[in-house]
Amino acid sequence: MRRGSAALPSRRLLGFQVTVHIGLFMMPLHRPERDYAGMVAEDADAILQADRVGFAEAWVGEHYTAKTEPIKRR
Repeated sequence: MRRGSAALPSRRLLGFQVTVHIGLFMMPLHRPERDYAGMVAEDADAILQADRVGFAEAWVGEHYTAKTEPIKRR
């Protein structure tokens, strides 16, 4: 993801110049009976939209034992 475009205004804090960048953290929660390819496409679309509006980075959480977070292992 591109960096810098979603930064909050820079401020001085305790003598240091501080810039906060906006990021996205999402859990891939879906109903277990949904199509895997559709779920991955939906999550990818959300990340791409965040990139379009200037988010600096994206993180996707996963609990591999949960049926609602189906990230397949190879």
